[in-house]
Amino acid sequence: MKKLILTASLFTQFCVAQQSNVKYINSCATSVRMENIYVQYPYLKTEARAFNLKLSDLTKSGKISTSKNQIYEIPVVVHIISDGSNLGSPGNRTDQQVIEWINYTNEVFAGTAPGILGEADGGTVIPVKLVLAKIAPNCTPTNGVTRTNLSSNNQYLQYGVNSATGYNGVHESMITQLSRWDPTKYYNIYIVNKLATGTFLASGYASFAGTIPMFDDSFLIGNVCSTGQATMAHEFGHALGLWHTQEGSNGSACPPNADCTLDGDMVCDTDPMSDLLGSLCTTGTVNSCTGNIFNGVEQNIMAYTGCNRNRFTVGQKNRAIAQLLQYRSNLLNSPVLLTQPLQNNFNLTPTCIPTYMSGSAGDHHSGITMVKFGNINNYTETYNLSNAQFYADYSSNYCLGTAFTSIPLNAPTELSVTVGYNYHHIVKAYIDYNNNGIFEENTEMVFSQTNIPGSTTVTAIVTPPLGALLNTALRMRVIGDYDLPGMTYSACSAPVFGQVEDYAVTIGSNLSTQNDSVSSVQIYTDSDKNIVIKSPQEKINSVILYDYSGRILKKYDNINKKEFIFSTSYINQNSLIIAVENSQGDAVSKKLHID
Repeated sequence: MKKLILTASLFTQFCVAQQSNVKYINSCATSVRMENIYVQYPYLKTEARAFNLKLSDLTKSGKISTSKNQIYEIPVVVHIISDGSNLGSPGNRTDQQVIEWINYTNEVFAGTAPGILGEADGGTVIPVKLVLAKIAPNCTPTNGVTRTNLSSNNQYLQYGVNSATGYNGVHESMITQLSRWDPTKYYNIYIVNKLATGTFLASGYASFAGTIPMFDDSFLIGNVCSTGQATMAHEFGHALGLWHTQEGSNGSACPPNADCTLDGDMVCDTDPMSDLLGSLCTTGTVNSCTGNIFNGVEQNIMAYTGCNRNRFTVGQKNRAIAQLLQYRSNLLNSPVLLTQPLQNNFNLTPTCIPTYMSGSAGDHHSGITMVKFGNINNYTETYNLSNAQFYADYSSNYCLGTAFTSIPLNAPTELSVTVGYNYHHIVKAYIDYNNNGIFEENTEMVFSQTNIPGSTTVTAIVTPPLGALLNTALRMRVIGDYDLPGMTYSACSAPVFGQVEDYAVTIGSNLSTQNDSVSSVQIYTDSDKNIVIKSPQEKINSVILYDYSGRILKKYDNINKKEFIFSTSYINQNSLIIAVENSQGDAVSKKLHID
């Protein structure tokens, strides 16, 4: 696996000084950033529009609601990008300051921070809690805070970070390459000395849920990263899909509001308003967009306003949680908040391993984003320059997800795979049923589908054959790649622009722990090289002989006996797998070598 690591000394080569005029407006640049992302990746805007239409229908039908008691914990890591100033200053916050700041942000969401309205006071609780990660990507304990020193970088010292190219400052992608944890497991927050999007100087920005993971983070300047500042709650509100309450306003002009579920901020209990940044507090005055006295929208945490921001609304909560459940189940299922790391350490039979990518490197955003199979529930990042990983063996030395499952023999288990964001994909999956280290295309390929649109989840039903080796960790391989015309993909092909992932699967019989009807079955050869099968309890229903490649050599049905003997003289094989099923449908298999 390749990972691009830049040191601070090499970093300056990416920071070419270019003269640009910057407007010093200390506000949020999320809207500007999202506009730029949607221009670069228009399909993301199409997907967002589709979700908003669905959410609009649910809102209008009254079917959208949230649980009052559910609190959703979000694992976060805070990256301090130090400018070398004194520890504790805005350019170099201490770990303790960060911890207190995150705690304060959670109090804002809960409506318990000083001056913030709770449900009893006309506000609304946003039921999320930011929790600093306890497990680092290398499986060691962490306090969820990292520190990178850029005090030797003049571009950073003078201009800070810019999310757009061609401007003074360090581009945000260079910051994330220096310090970034897997965004499918952690929500990354960056504290920097200065921040801009193009010519727009900002105190912070974030990206909406559903954005490509490489953009899924928040950047804030150190001045607003302290207790008493609600800026992080504002930015994470964006990460939960909340727009500014003045969204659609152009200066003093009012935003459209023909359909409050789709216009403006798409929330119906926040009145439309114009941009009030830089104005005096307008509480008690007439809202020019409604003709009525301002009713609290001018004090909303998502507003541009001259008032103290002190509240969320029920409509904002409903939209935020809908977005969270739709797009951030990866974070809700992340194991990095556990006190002890998960263990995935299986010694699987060696097989072919992709050692290179046949296509060119780049931000392809293709491959696999999720695999679910039995207990396996693993979210991963697609291939891109910040995550140049085209092959991963998650069965070994992996602690950031569950990469092992046990499935029943001769019974169905659903396999779900979600593909990357760009282009149509092909997905293939294999299980090495006989554990010989070779994925047989005819007998061990459990799933194959082509022409899969980006971001789509596909499913298959996997039923292991009776000849599968039982109670042994077997390798499962999942492939997600561009569906290129004329391209043939096999289990051992080098990925073109996608990814290959390996997992561990154990196959057990359909038996309950109380049923020992097959555990007592005896399978052996006698002195005449006949195969003898004895079942002391249930009668034998069928016997299947496989070679080690999984090919069926012989099948006997409707035996209806407790003892079955047959000759192997007609079989030109020394090594066999014998699968036995009894009259209750329980099964057992055994490897047998005939001398």
